[in-house]
Amino acid sequence: MAEKTAKIIKIEGNFFILDKEKEPIKITNAFRKNGFKVGDGIKYELTNTLKIIAKIDLDYINSQNKTVKNSNYNNINSEKKYNEKKYIDDDRKLNLEEDYYPYNFVSLGDSSKAERHSVEKGNFSGKIKCSLKNLTPLFIGGNEDKERTLIEEVEECHKTKDGEEYYKVTKYVIPASTIKGELRNIIEVLTRSCIKSVENEKLSYRVLKRENTFGIIKSFPNGQNDGCIEGVNIIRIERSLAKEILKNLNKINGNKNTEDNEGFYEIYVNKNKVNDYKCNSFPYKNTIDNIEKFNDLTNRIVACMEKAILWIGTEFPRKDKKTYAKILVPNKIMYKFSKSEYEDLKSLIAERNNSKKPLYINKIDIDNGVVFKKEELKKDDTIIFKTNEKKAIDLAFSEVPRLKYKYSPLDLIPDKFKPCSNAKELCFACRLFGTIGDNTKGKKENDDSKSESFAISSRVFITDALSLDARNESKEKPLDRLRSLGEPHPSLLRFYLKYGDYNERYDKGKYEIRGRKFYWHHTKKIEVGKNWEKYRKSIETENHDNTNSKIYLLEPLQEFEFEINFKDLKREELGILLYSIEVEEGKSLHKIGKAKAYGFGSCEIKVDKCLIETENKYFSFDKNNSYKEYSKEEYTIEFIKKAKEEYSLDSNEREEIKELKYILNRNNILNFSNGKSSFPEIEKKGKSNTLNWFMNNKEYNLPTISNYIKEAEKIKGKK
Repeated sequence: MAEKTAKIIKIEGNFFILDKEKEPIKITNAFRKNGFKVGDGIKYELTNTLKIIAKIDLDYINSQNKTVKNSNYNNINSEKKYNEKKYIDDDRKLNLEEDYYPYNFVSLGDSSKAERHSVEKGNFSGKIKCSLKNLTPLFIGGNEDKERTLIEEVEECHKTKDGEEYYKVTKYVIPASTIKGELRNIIEVLTRSCIKSVENEKLSYRVLKRENTFGIIKSFPNGQNDGCIEGVNIIRIERSLAKEILKNLNKINGNKNTEDNEGFYEIYVNKNKVNDYKCNSFPYKNTIDNIEKFNDLTNRIVACMEKAILWIGTEFPRKDKKTYAKILVPNKIMYKFSKSEYEDLKSLIAERNNSKKPLYINKIDIDNGVVFKKEELKKDDTIIFKTNEKKAIDLAFSEVPRLKYKYSPLDLIPDKFKPCSNAKELCFACRLFGTIGDNTKGKKENDDSKSESFAISSRVFITDALSLDARNESKEKPLDRLRSLGEPHPSLLRFYLKYGDYNERYDKGKYEIRGRKFYWHHTKKIEVGKNWEKYRKSIETENHDNTNSKIYLLEPLQEFEFEINFKDLKREELGILLYSIEVEEGKSLHKIGKAKAYGFGSCEIKVDKCLIETENKYFSFDKNNSYKEYSKEEYTIEFIKKAKEEYSLDSNEREEIKELKYILNRNNILNFSNGKSSFPEIEKKGKSNTLNWFMNNKEYNLPTISNYIKEAEKIKGKK
């Protein structure tokens, strides 16, 4: 028999598994004498039994055996594997009939040029009077009536023959916070500021294939001590048989609930019979497929009985059209798990509790059936995990589990773009709009310098935008079945990341988010103005389920007004603020309110007046004499020009500015036609939805804004 080499990938009880052998191999005395552990290399011969020849260093052998040719081949394969995790292609060719999605990402830009310092007061205070018009339907949920656009009762002054008269009028309202958030997002790009809206919690993901180990929690991490899990021997039982047994057990035990529910159930087995049926790895042997075998395993000899768990899990059909449950018998093999692993597991439980999808580990029986309560981990709960030597990692409740990534999306951005945490190192946006932070973050243990939380007040104050006209319910148009808005899904790696996943920290060119999220304007919907009924089908659905919403949208072309008050700004700061309002006059629009994905909330904002305080404010009772009004030409030359020069807003050296201008532009080449959904859809089994599209396009990567810019330039060149 020829000699073989392999790596030990698992040791369970009296058996071990090699990466090059299908069947578990029984541990011999020679195996024990060599002190083999998981990860060790072994040279052996295998006939009816395994003959150990030597313990070997596989890494060293592999490195010595590599030829130049093989080395090059491996490098090519490694590069290929890396490229599979690259989700962007600068030279991508677009199909405009298919390559559309309602949002995209403006690149972060060069973090090395992001300037950070403390607040420096300037000489300019005053106010900017603005007008706003929604060019597509607008929806901002009210405080009391969430289906209707926010309204507010305000007091207005009206001139009469006898003087002035005040009375209350109900108007539509766009909250100041909404406008501030929109302007800040733009300013963050313009000035290379920090990102406030990136998720700081670790995301979860589904693992479709992995080698699972089953166990029972015996203790939890406490202080510096790890938690402990006892391993189990696995006995496979046909699912239909297990469910029938469960019904009988419930009857015997006097349980009023006789349902065969999925879950974990306590039973007793004869410990002398366990070895006859156990098999801890695939392919399973000695399956219990009839009641005689089950009775043999559970033969009630009191002195030989031990606790076990009958686990009836989620049904997964197999090729042989059979499904199986498991009997788990403790085997006294212990695994430790760390506090961080425990915290990740608790976080997954919290996610399920919040989503109202409880697991079955805390199922309780009552007269009327089964009730679920919120999950709490406790001693003797069954757990599924992956082993790393004697460590239990990636704890879960399912054989096809959801696990936590090692890092959050925030960990995949450069440090210079992370939220400001020091009052002396503030980005432009935080200096302008204020922030609350903690400069103890990232501080070294031996650093004795003073650290404290801090608050920087805003120097920009925005009023609510009020409609010019009083409320008119005829302008509030009902949508009975708005398409599902869904939630942002940063776990969709090929849409949210440039490269990699969330299992590594930021590494330029390897692990990096795409940028700052913005929604496209829907050109065709803007063009029809008040005739929004032309694209009603694209935002409504005939399917009625709990994901649909009923709302009353505010029809297009409603006019609003608001003020931006500012204090102690420097010349370039005021310039950036003014520039962010219009960006490219006549071209750029803003996104306001909800349902942006369906084209809602495309708004035009204009500067009506720019008023700068004069010295007279403190010497005159005439408020009209307190401000100097700057014409557009004047404030462009004095303030915006300075900002453009300071931040290279008109040059081609900043790709992110070019991307920002394009996604803010009312005109683009994306195919959000009047009659189709904003999301790509595929019809399947009579239903057309985005889920079907994703299932059919698992390798699809979101194009970049630059891809669309290049395609637009090609189209323009052909005309």
